[in-house]
Amino acid sequence: MEQRAAFMQVEVMPAIAELWAQSPTPDAGVNCVTCHGPAAQEGDFTMPSAALPVLNPADEFAAHQDDGAWLQFMGAQLTPKMTELLAAEPYNMETNQGFGCFSCHTMAGA
Repeated sequence: MEQRAAFMQVEVMPAIAELWAQSPTPDAGVNCVTCHGPAAQEGDFTMPSAALPVLNPADEFAAHQDDGAWLQFMGAQLTPKMTELLAAEPYNMETNQGFGCFSCHTMAGA
Protein backbone atom coordinates (compact mmCIF):
# COMPACT_ATOMS: atom_id res chain seq x y z
CA MET A 1 0.00 0.00 0.00
CA GLU A 2 2.87 2.38 0.80
CA GLN A 3 4.41 1.75 -2.63
CA ARG A 4 1.07 2.43 -4.33
CA ALA A 5 0.61 5.66 -2.41
CA ALA A 6 4.13 6.79 -3.26
CA PHE A 7 3.61 5.92 -6.94
CA MET A 8 0.36 7.86 -7.02
CA GLN A 9 1.97 10.90 -5.37
CA VAL A 10 5.19 10.91 -7.39
CA GLU A 11 4.07 9.66 -10.80
CA VAL A 12 0.31 9.87 -11.21
CA MET A 13 -0.71 13.07 -9.42
CA PRO A 14 1.77 15.42 -11.15
CA ALA A 15 0.92 14.05 -14.60
CA ILE A 16 -2.83 14.16 -13.98
CA ALA A 17 -2.68 17.62 -12.38
CA GLU A 18 -0.93 18.90 -15.51
CA LEU A 19 -3.53 17.25 -17.73
CA TRP A 20 -6.40 18.40 -15.49
CA ALA A 21 -5.33 22.00 -16.12
CA GLN A 22 -6.59 21.42 -19.68
CA SER A 23 -9.92 19.92 -18.57
CA PRO A 24 -13.34 21.52 -19.12
CA THR A 25 -13.19 22.81 -15.50
CA PRO A 26 -9.50 23.40 -14.83
CA ASP A 27 -10.21 25.68 -11.89
CA ALA A 28 -11.55 22.73 -9.89
CA GLY A 29 -8.07 21.34 -9.26
CA VAL A 30 -7.36 17.66 -8.75
CA ASN A 31 -6.42 15.64 -5.69
CA CYS A 32 -7.01 12.15 -4.29
CA VAL A 33 -10.65 12.94 -3.48
CA THR A 34 -11.32 14.00 -7.09
CA CYS A 35 -11.15 10.39 -8.25
CA HIS A 36 -11.42 8.27 -5.13
CA GLY A 37 -14.11 10.32 -3.39
CA PRO A 38 -14.31 11.53 0.22
CA ALA A 39 -13.36 8.09 1.56
CA ALA A 40 -9.81 8.79 0.34
CA GLN A 41 -9.42 11.15 3.29
CA GLU A 42 -9.82 8.09 5.52
CA GLY A 43 -7.44 5.97 3.44
CA ASP A 44 -10.08 4.14 1.36
CA PHE A 45 -9.01 4.31 -2.29
CA THR A 46 -11.46 1.70 -3.62
CA MET A 47 -12.19 1.94 -7.32
CA PRO A 48 -14.53 2.24 -9.08
CA SER A 49 -15.69 5.14 -6.98
CA ALA A 50 -19.34 5.78 -6.18
CA ALA A 51 -18.37 9.45 -5.74
CA LEU A 52 -17.79 9.85 -9.49
CA PRO A 53 -20.68 10.33 -11.90
CA VAL A 54 -22.50 7.09 -12.66
CA LEU A 55 -22.12 6.35 -16.36
CA ASN A 56 -24.66 4.83 -18.68
CA PRO A 57 -22.99 3.25 -21.73
CA ALA A 58 -26.32 2.68 -23.51
CA ASP A 59 -26.33 4.19 -26.98
CA GLU A 60 -22.67 5.15 -26.68
CA PHE A 61 -23.19 7.29 -23.57
CA ALA A 62 -26.09 9.20 -25.15
CA ALA A 63 -27.33 10.17 -21.68
CA HIS A 64 -24.07 12.06 -21.16
CA GLN A 65 -23.97 14.04 -24.38
CA ASP A 66 -24.69 17.26 -22.46
CA ASP A 67 -21.23 16.71 -21.00
CA GLY A 68 -19.64 16.39 -24.45
CA ALA A 69 -16.52 18.35 -23.52
CA TRP A 70 -15.98 16.03 -20.54
CA LEU A 71 -16.61 12.90 -22.61
CA GLN A 72 -14.04 14.09 -25.13
CA PHE A 73 -11.50 14.99 -22.42
CA MET A 74 -11.94 11.74 -20.53
CA GLY A 75 -11.91 9.53 -23.62
CA ALA A 76 -9.16 11.22 -25.59
CA GLN A 77 -6.86 12.46 -22.85
CA LEU A 78 -7.41 11.35 -19.27
CA THR A 79 -8.19 7.65 -19.75
CA PRO A 80 -5.29 7.06 -22.16
CA LYS A 81 -2.92 8.90 -19.80
CA MET A 82 -4.04 6.86 -16.78
CA THR A 83 -3.73 3.67 -18.84
CA GLU A 84 -0.16 4.65 -19.69
CA LEU A 85 0.75 5.70 -16.14
CA LEU A 86 -0.60 2.46 -14.69
CA ALA A 87 1.06 0.40 -17.43
CA ALA A 88 -2.36 -1.16 -18.02
CA GLU A 89 -3.88 -2.58 -21.14
CA PRO A 90 -6.51 -0.29 -22.66
CA TYR A 91 -10.10 -1.49 -22.43
CA ASN A 92 -10.96 -4.04 -25.11
CA MET A 93 -14.66 -4.19 -26.00
CA GLU A 94 -14.34 -7.74 -27.31
CA THR A 95 -12.89 -9.15 -24.09
CA ASN A 96 -14.31 -6.60 -21.62
CA GLN A 97 -10.84 -6.44 -20.09
CA GLY A 98 -8.43 -3.57 -19.54
CA PHE A 99 -8.47 -0.04 -18.19
CA GLY A 100 -11.39 2.12 -19.26
CA CYS A 101 -14.33 4.20 -18.06
CA PHE A 102 -15.54 1.62 -15.58
CA SER A 103 -12.16 1.26 -13.93
CA CYS A 104 -13.03 4.51 -12.16
CA HIS A 105 -16.78 5.11 -12.68
CA THR A 106 -19.68 2.89 -11.70
CA MET A 107 -22.17 1.80 -14.34
CA ALA A 108 -25.86 2.68 -14.32
CA GLY A 109 -27.96 -0.34 -13.44
CA ALA A 110 -25.00 -2.33 -12.15
